[in-house]
Amino acid sequence: MKKFFMTKEGIDKRIHKIYLVLALIVGISLSVAMPLFNEPDGQYHYTAATNMAGLTNDLSAYGESEIVTGINQQIIHYQEGNFFETYFKNKIKLMPMEDLPRLNYIPSKKGYNYWGHLLPTVGVWLGHALYPSIGVMVVVARLLSTLICSLAMFFIIKWVKAGKLLFFAVSLSPVSTNTFASLSYDATTYVLAALVVAAAINIVVRQRVVLLDFVFFATSSVILWFGAKTNIRLLIALIPFVIFITLIRKKEISPLNEIDNYTRRDKRRKYSKVPLIIVGTLLIVAILVVMSIFKPTLLFSFYRIGISHLINVTPGLDVSSIFQSLLAAPYASINYIPFWVSSLWYILLVLIVLVEKKYVWSSWISWFSFILFLAGLGAVYYSFVIYVGQAPIVSSSRMIGAVVGVQGRYFTPTLLLFSLFGANKNFTFKLESYRLVTIFAIFVVVVSNAMLLFGTLLGIYYLS
Repeated sequence: MKKFFMTKEGIDKRIHKIYLVLALIVGISLSVAMPLFNEPDGQYHYTAATNMAGLTNDLSAYGESEIVTGINQQIIHYQEGNFFETYFKNKIKLMPMEDLPRLNYIPSKKGYNYWGHLLPTVGVWLGHALYPSIGVMVVVARLLSTLICSLAMFFIIKWVKAGKLLFFAVSLSPVSTNTFASLSYDATTYVLAALVVAAAINIVVRQRVVLLDFVFFATSSVILWFGAKTNIRLLIALIPFVIFITLIRKKEISPLNEIDNYTRRDKRRKYSKVPLIIVGTLLIVAILVVMSIFKPTLLFSFYRIGISHLINVTPGLDVSSIFQSLLAAPYASINYIPFWVSSLWYILLVLIVLVEKKYVWSSWISWFSFILFLAGLGAVYYSFVIYVGQAPIVSSSRMIGAVVGVQGRYFTPTLLLFSLFGANKNFTFKLESYRLVTIFAIFVVVVSNAMLLFGTLLGIYYLS
């Protein structure tokens, strides 16, 4: 073990293998043991996949009256001990697609709702061929998704030239592992986002542009547009921006063989940053004043987005809690994961950013990556501003204008952008304990995923 984790270089050469072992162990465990439909909108994803597979079936045969989300109907079968007989022995009942109460059509091929469900579709078809029950179909689809997505991330982590530890950790967070072990289109979205960010990182490390980068940009733009969720489409801008900055970079930047020795800053920046800060502040104030006069509804929307971030870290196990559902709890209200687990994940991410190699030679690239992350955050919240929801009781957060419906899983893939942001060479603060942080990351991964399974099953048996 000591030899295995002796140096940073040794860890980087093996970390993709460690990832695959952990991903398969965790993924298989979650695929088999987690309740059906435990992912957000679980019934919806199952219905989309079965519709595409030509296996449209009546969920009411299993006690599901709607195509919604949650595991409420399964709780009584867990507690009475007849869960296996109900969901694994009881065969599905096929029905005409048009008779479904919701999603009585095949999703359009023009968007992620179709392409993101392609892998689950193959999975439920294989499960049906094995035995036509909802339990077998879902578990087989989960196992297939776990295998394919884990292998994809294995090759991506092996391929990316920097930021491997961040890719390793985020890809093994409970939100990611549970997404892979599900029928959700979020699994495809995550893999596509990781592929694009990894390609951008490789260009930065290489410090030169090759013809293949343009081919990859064209290809990735198409697959992101059709296969990834809407906010992740923002990553289409990442590779061309990195290519542009690389092509116009200054000659003073050190060559590839000196990349690890580059520490000096651009000494020609003699101007003070104070005037820029003052001008920027005045510009923001002016924009807010103009908006309050001509676009008061837009200003109010920004207020609601701000309020939402402030109240989302307050106590409460809720699927809309960004603090919980970004990394640790895919469906916080049924996972029963303590808040300290989420805190561990945020501490881990900060440590990873501080210990990883400083490879980004352009502040433009770093800040553009950060802006992309914020843009994705703002775009999702703004799109949910008019979402009302169906809660019969008006909560205190809703009363003050909070945006409801947003979930942390929407932003988990964009956390990978922090490799490009935090690894800037001008960011001189750095930790040297890479080996210890890697061991800590493995510990957090194992503990948090074990608590995801334990907390969910404990809630079903004793807290419901």
